[in-house]
Amino acid sequence: MPAKYTIFRPSGEKSEILSTRPTSQQRKISFFHFITGSCLCQGKWSDRINPRTESLLKRGENRSIIRFVIAEKRGFFGTPGFTAHFSVVEKRKSEVLMLFLFLSVLCSTIKGYGGKKISAYGDTPSACVRMQLIRLVICSVVGLVMLLIRMPSVLFADSAEFLVDLLSGASTAIFVISWTLAAHSDAYMLVTACNTAAFIVPMVFGFFFFDESITLKQIFGIVAIVIAVFFLVIYNNKTKAKFTWKGFFMLLLLFFSQGFVNVAQKLYTYRYPEGSNESFQLFTFLIAAVCLIVWEGVHLLRNRGKGKEPDAPLPMKKVLPYIVVMAVCLFLASYFLTIATKSVASVVLFPMNSLLCLATATLMAVFFFGEKITWSSAVGLVFTFASLFLVA
Repeated sequence: MPAKYTIFRPSGEKSEILSTRPTSQQRKISFFHFITGSCLCQGKWSDRINPRTESLLKRGENRSIIRFVIAEKRGFFGTPGFTAHFSVVEKRKSEVLMLFLFLSVLCSTIKGYGGKKISAYGDTPSACVRMQLIRLVICSVVGLVMLLIRMPSVLFADSAEFLVDLLSGASTAIFVISWTLAAHSDAYMLVTACNTAAFIVPMVFGFFFFDESITLKQIFGIVAIVIAVFFLVIYNNKTKAKFTWKGFFMLLLLFFSQGFVNVAQKLYTYRYPEGSNESFQLFTFLIAAVCLIVWEGVHLLRNRGKGKEPDAPLPMKKVLPYIVVMAVCLFLASYFLTIATKSVASVVLFPMNSLLCLATATLMAVFFFGEKITWSSAVGLVFTFASLFLVA
C-alpha cells in the first residue's frame, strides 16, 4: 500500500504525495527543488511537526531559504538512511551554488573586458548613456525571452516587490554609467577595487535587515579595503591623469550603486523566496533602460534649448559586437548571482564573488590592458585580497 506524505512549506502551503518508496520519493522532491535553486530539505521523519521542526521552518523563512519537512503518517523511518541522504544533498547543493558563483564571475569578467574596450568611445556622459542604453535594451529582451519560457503564475506578489525591482533598476542604471566613465579616466585596478569594496553595502544591510552577523575579523576586512583603495589612488596618479573630484565622485557612485544592486538581489530572494528570478531580472533591466531614456531625453532637450550641435553618432560597427556580448553577460552574471543569494549569507557571498572578480580583473589589467604592477598597486592589491579573505 502506498505511503502518504505531507509537505509543509514555510508559507504554510501543504501538499500530499503518494509513494511506495519513501527514500526514492524524498530524493526526487529534494533534487527538484535543489536543482532549481529553491531549497534544501531539512527536518525529521515523524508523525507530526515537532517544536524543533517549527523553529527550523521559521528560521528558514527569515533567511529566505525554502525549507520543508516530509512527515510520514505511518511512523518513524530509518534514521541512518535519512542522515546519509541529507549529507549528499548538502554536498550537491554546495557544488551547484559554487557553479552559479563561478558562472557569475566568468560573465562579469567578460563583461568587464568589453566595457574597458569600448570605454574609449564613452568619453562623455551622453555617449556612455547611449552605449549602455543599447546594452540594457538587449538585457531586457533576454529577460523577456526567459520569462516567456518559464512563465510564473504572477509577476508581482505585492506592491513592495515592484519597489525592490525599482531599487535594482535605478541602481543598475547608475552603476553602468559610473563604471564606464570611471573605466575611461581611471586605472582599471582602481575601478575594480572600488567595485570590490561595494560588498560593504550589502554586509551592513545584512546586519540590520537580514539578521546576519558582522565579526571583528570582518570589520578589519573593511579597514583593509579602505587602505587598499588609498594605495591604488597613488598608483592611479602615477599611471593616469591626476585624481580629481570628478573621478572621486564617479568612484563613489560606482561603489554605492553596485552595493545597492547587491542589496536588491538579496532583498528580493529574502522577501520572495519563491518569486520569479526571470521576472526580477527583466524588470531590473527594463527600469534601468527607462531611467537612461529619461536622462538622454532631458540631455537632448537641454542641448536643443542652448542651440548646441547634437552629439556625434556612435561607431556602431566597432562597439555593437562588444555591447551585445556585454549585455548577455550582464544579464547572466546578475541571474546566477541572484540564485546564489537564496542560500548564502551576504557577508560570505558578495566578498567571495568580489575576490574572484578581482583576481580575474587584475590578470586582465596586466595582460590585456598593459597596466604594470608597481609597489603601490601591489600593496593595494595585497590589502584588497586580505580584506576579502577576512570578510569571506
